[in-house]
Amino acid sequence: MTVLDATGLARGQRVRLPGRADILVIQDVVPAGGGGCTLYVAPEADPDDITRVPLTAGEAAGLQVLQADGRADPRQVLAGLWNEWMRHSVASAKATALASTPLRAYPHQTLAVYGLMLPQPVLRFLLADEPGTGKTIMAGMWLREAQRLGLAKRVLVVAPANLVTKWQEDFERFFGGQLCRITAETIRQDGLSTPHDTWVCRCTWPRRTWRCRRPSIPTGTRGMR
Repeated sequence: MTVLDATGLARGQRVRLPGRADILVIQDVVPAGGGGCTLYVAPEADPDDITRVPLTAGEAAGLQVLQADGRADPRQVLAGLWNEWMRHSVASAKATALASTPLRAYPHQTLAVYGLMLPQPVLRFLLADEPGTGKTIMAGMWLREAQRLGLAKRVLVVAPANLVTKWQEDFERFFGGQLCRITAETIRQDGLSTPHDTWVCRCTWPRRTWRCRRPSIPTGTRGMR
């Protein structure tokens, strides 16, 4: 590997630019005044997609050069491998997941589910789009994909009381149904012990059920410490 400038950067090195998480490969380095340089970089998967990146001396010093030294944190390596596996897996799974449904997702829904949500090893994602943009559909897409890929087994959807029916209707229309509602009768009949794996309930139900099942406080003990 030939070093091309005083910063120690060389053609073929894998780097991360300041403020970016993706990995790029240096195609060329042109030294500049003041200790800076201009990089010509491209993604690993597409070496012809070259981008010119001018860097000051401070920015060049903050460049992260990736080396195969065997000293990486195993947890980060596994997380990175998982991310790459999921990225390629969901790219080929879109048609499979939606093949048996009349749903034709909009671009922003596809991006959210397949580009941002599914690649996360542990999902931490807030769908905060405006009303009417299909948040229920996006959540349903993720749920069905997660079940298909084995990422989710038993699922409970907790929704406002006025949206429980909408969740069931959307699942029936777009995702094959099977979203069963939890009611007091479900509990009395011990329905949750069945193998069924996809449930929905209103958001006030778990709180009310917990209150009903709390041990009662004996009379005369309130306020005692």
